[in-house]
Amino acid sequence: MNIAILNGWAASPRAWDLCAFAHLPQTRMFSYIDQLDGKAEDSIRSSREPVAVAAWSMGATFALDLAARLPDKIAGLVLAAATPRLSDDPASGWKGMSPRRIEALRKGLELTGGRGLGDAPPGRPEMFVLDSPGNLERGLGYLRTADVRGALDRIPRSMPVRLFQSEKDGIVRLSAAKFLAEKLPQAVLTVVPGSEHALPAVLHAEISRSMEELAATDGSARI
Repeated sequence: MNIAILNGWAASPRAWDLCAFAHLPQTRMFSYIDQLDGKAEDSIRSSREPVAVAAWSMGATFALDLAARLPDKIAGLVLAAATPRLSDDPASGWKGMSPRRIEALRKGLELTGGRGLGDAPPGRPEMFVLDSPGNLERGLGYLRTADVRGALDRIPRSMPVRLFQSEKDGIVRLSAAKFLAEKLPQAVLTVVPGSEHALPAVLHAEISRSMEELAATDGSARI
């Protein structure tokens, strides 16, 4: 089974290093710029077999959109800190991040010199990198406007979905994960204590296990 990893905004390529499937030959990782440039979508469209998608944060929003538009091409979703919309939407009452807080993501990244939104503990890979101002702004533009809430009904109920969410994540609210679990009744939601956003490093064993379970449902491949 082919695997695609859709990384988060300003995320390091090493963000998934602790996940076993990230190092398999059939796995391709796509940065947030790759996603915006259409490379992730092109790769999934051209795959001869359905692709298992693991995604984090901004990448998870992108993955939900792809699952709605390319349902026959995606074998399942393993999503960490996923939201169908990151930004506030006062018109609908959606609680997300305010424009000021989204801009603070950039400031935090710049102030730490690419060390991300908090230092990585010992033994954990750095999760963020300082990208060019133009690339960072492109990503923030997507985060300000992306909204796939209306597309969730097009994701087949037969598509396996695993959701991982920290209880008090300061970037993606727990309410977003609960919204996804309600809209996608096949989804299995795992909520963990704390405010950690960098779940591919924190929950790497659980995320890897979910990918193994997804692959086990496909009769042609194992990972």
